[in-house]
Amino acid sequence: MPQDDLFPIQIKVLEEVASKYHKEIKVGWVQEEFIRFFSENYGISGTPTFLLLLRGREKGRIIGVLDLEGLAEFVLSAQNTLSGKPSFPHDLQVQ
Repeated sequence: MPQDDLFPIQIKVLEEVASKYHKEIKVGWVQEEFIRFFSENYGISGTPTFLLLLRGREKGRIIGVLDLEGLAEFVLSAQNTLSGKPSFPHDLQVQ
């Protein structure tokens, strides 16, 4: 899969979110052999695409590069929609 110069930064953002909030959310990225499945089943046509899934159903989507703050806002916004209140603070920092 082609990767641009921002790929390592996006992986670092995902790893930071996964590390800090592993009790609240699960974070993952699709390996190359599963891209076709996700493309067909979730209509993904470009990368990066961030999906928020709850029990296999899409609850949020952002297409494009995100910084740490943007990804945190996306996750927090989706959590607010589902629970009515935030369950974690904005304290993410890329190391």
